[in-house]
Amino acid sequence: MFHPSLAYMAQNAGPLAGVWRWAETSPLPSGGWVVQSEVNRYDTVAQVVHSLHRYDIFDASGTLERTSMLRLELAYLYPSDIQRLLESSGFTDITISGGFDGRPFTQDGQELVVEARRG
Repeated sequence: MFHPSLAYMAQNAGPLAGVWRWAETSPLPSGGWVVQSEVNRYDTVAQVVHSLHRYDIFDASGTLERTSMLRLELAYLYPSDIQRLLESSGFTDITISGGFDGRPFTQDGQELVVEARRG
């Protein structure tokens, strides 16, 4: 069965693996801003993502004040993995959604919300 997460991983594979991408620009109260960029590499066999997040902080005049880097190595689970683990731990009424408003989980979503009852 195809899962939307595979499409997201495919966007970071092949010629796009290791490519820095702009993620977000956020204003600062001082009038400056923060630019977040990231690069991801997926090990689909081991279900691990290697990720670098870079934060460039600019003052109000556009001068770069500082840069910081965050390195993450995360294991990821597919929703079916989460479902199976919860069921094997005695949970029932398991619902997986893409946000606290109950919307469906999609490949473009930034949230995964799990609700379950301990049986």
